[in-house]
Amino acid sequence: MARKRFSDATGRILQHAFGALAAAAAIACFTPALAQANALDEEQSAPDEESGRQPARGVLPQLAVMLRVPEDFRLYDPEGPSPRDEHIEYNRTFPLGGEEVINRGYALPLPIGVSIIYVPNVQDQTITDLNLSFGKGVVPPVDVELRPFPAVSIDSTSDTESLQLKGDVWVLPFLNVYATLGKVTGDASVNVNIDLADAPEICIPDPRPTLPGQPPRPPICSENDFSDSFLLPIKSQVDRNAATVGVLGAFGIDKWFTSVTASYTDTWGDKASNVTTVNAGVRAGRRLFLAKGHSLTPYFGINYLDIDTRVQGVATLRDAFPDGDDFNVRYDIQLDNTDKYAGIVGLSIGFTNGMGIQFEWNKSSGSERFVLSGEARF
Repeated sequence: MARKRFSDATGRILQHAFGALAAAAAIACFTPALAQANALDEEQSAPDEESGRQPARGVLPQLAVMLRVPEDFRLYDPEGPSPRDEHIEYNRTFPLGGEEVINRGYALPLPIGVSIIYVPNVQDQTITDLNLSFGKGVVPPVDVELRPFPAVSIDSTSDTESLQLKGDVWVLPFLNVYATLGKVTGDASVNVNIDLADAPEICIPDPRPTLPGQPPRPPICSENDFSDSFLLPIKSQVDRNAATVGVLGAFGIDKWFTSVTASYTDTWGDKASNVTTVNAGVRAGRRLFLAKGHSLTPYFGINYLDIDTRVQGVATLRDAFPDGDDFNVRYDIQLDNTDKYAGIVGLSIGFTNGMGIQFEWNKSSGSERFVLSGEARF
C-alpha cells in the first residue's frame, strides 16, 4: 500500500513539474526590464582584466533552494582586494552592510524573493499516543472520556499536499530569513488492531423508549464485557492553514556551494487535526552556466524532518458484531513519522531575468517528498 502511495505521489508531481517548466519558460520571455537590470549587474561585476582581479575562494551569498543563480555571484580575492575605481552607492536596505561589501569587490544577489511552493509528502508513521472510546450499534458521545488504549498499528501512513507562498530576504550577505503561508490537505490512514477485552467500557444504545416529543436518549457507557477483536481502518482528513518561519546560511568555494536551513511549521483551522513540523537540511552542489547566462544547478544533501500529527474523529466498522451491529470508535491519535532522515537530490534552473524553478526529491525507506517551486527575485 505504501508503494502505491509513493507511485501515485510521483505521478502527481511529474505532471506538475512539466507544467511548471513550461510556465517558467514563458515567464522568462515577458520580463525584459528585469533581464536588462540583471545584464547590467553582470557587466559591473565581470572580472577586470586590467586590474588583474579574478574570481577567488570565499563566501558566496546564495539561496539554499538555488532557484536563481545569476552570473554576478562572484567574489574577488579578499587577500588582495581590488576596490572599485569609483565608490558605488548601494541604495538597497538589505543585505545590511551591502555598500561596504560591494566596494570591497563582492557582488550581491537580488535581496528579496517571492516563491510559490508545492510539496506532496508521503510518510510512514507510528502511533505514539492512542485514546479511544467504543460503541456497539451507537456512536460514543462527544463528551465521553477517551481512554488510553494499547494497540498495534499496521501500515500507518500520511499522504498530504501543501501549497505555500514564500517571501524571503537576505538580511546579511550570508544569512537569509524567510516565511511562508499556505494550506496543508490530505489524510492520515491508520489500521489498528483492537481487542475489546482490553477496553474498560463500551457504549450501547439506551434500551428505554424515547418519550414523545423528546430527542433520542444518549448512549449508555458502562463496564465492558465483550472480548471481540477487530482490525479497524481509520482514515482522518487533514485540512489546515500553515505558516513557516526559517533561516538559511550559505557558503561557497568557486562554483561549489553548501547551505544549511532550519525551519518550524505550525498549522491551524480544522479542529479534527493538527500538524507541526521541524525541518532542517544540508545541501551542496555546483553551478553550471548555460547559453545567454541562464544557470543549471544540480545538488544533493541530507534532510531532517520531524512531523507531529494529531487526528481526531469517529471510525465505523459496519456489521462487525454477530447480531449485525456496527462497531464505532471515537479516537484521538498522536502520530510521528517513522524515518526522520532522508537523502536529497535536486535540480534548479535560473534565468537571467530573475526567475527560476526548482525540483527536489527527498527519499528514505519510509518516506517520499517532492518540492516543486517557482521564484522571482527583486
